Amino acid sequence: MPKSKEFIYSDDDSSDECEIGTYIHIFCYIYIFFFSSYKEVKSKKRKRENEDKEEKKSKKTSEKESENEDNIWDLGNNRQVTVRDFRGKLYVDIREMYFDKELNLKPGKKGICLSIPQWRKLLSVMDDVDKAVKSKC
Repeated sequence: MPKSKEFIYSDDDSSDECEIGTYIHIFCYIYIFFFSSYKEVKSKKRKRENEDKEEKKSKKTSEKESENEDNIWDLGNNRQVTVRDFRGKLYVDIREMYFDKELNLKPGKKGICLSIPQWRKLLSVMDDVDKAVKSKC
């Protein structure tokens, strides 16, 4: 006799099947409850982590901006001189700046970053450079 694809209930096993069915329903409800609450907890945790990261970034940028605001001199034509600390060393940065899409002033490609010994060397020859410029003008 071929087996049919449909499930046939018999009168003898109906109580067992009902119990199994209720267990399955209870299991499904428990699974859905815990899974959905787990997902919510996980998503809340991710949101908190993202907010914490954004707060840290904003604090770092505000600290950097406040530190650098004292050490920025404008040369005109979107050029600035800044004294900055990079990897524990001080540098004098003469750089062309540009405005990005959000109208934030950012450093461009054109510029030079001098270490402190290079800066001092430039200052020592500044009088000679100034005399050469005056003689050619």
